Amino acid sequence: MARLIVNAIAEDTIAAPSNALESYIVVSVTDSNGVAVTGLTVGNFAVGSAIVGPGGSVSHITSVSSGGSVTGVYILRIAPLAGQTWKSGVYIWSVRVTSGANAGQTLCSTLMD
Repeated sequence: MARLIVNAIAEDTIAAPSNALESYIVVSVTDSNGVAVTGLTVGNFAVGSAIVGPGGSVSHITSVSSGGSVTGVYILRIAPLAGQTWKSGVYIWSVRVTSGANAGQTLCSTLMD
């Protein structure tokens, strides 16, 4: 197993307290030599909701897409569980990426306001 280097930044964008619109996590994935890892899909990512706004629910990935012209960058669209809404406060997510036998993880956060 080799290490993947994973960096992530979260932003609430259109997600806000009392709605269930998607929030975003932008993730960069490179191998241990710094080479972009391409071709990843939703099955290669896992998101944990370590901390949620008071009364909030855990989140799940709704889709994954390319993050633009730089290879190895992905946009994870996330949402609260069905029937739930975002709550005011800080959300801290763990992001795990697997590709074959290779894996890596990181943390990111956003203030839902």
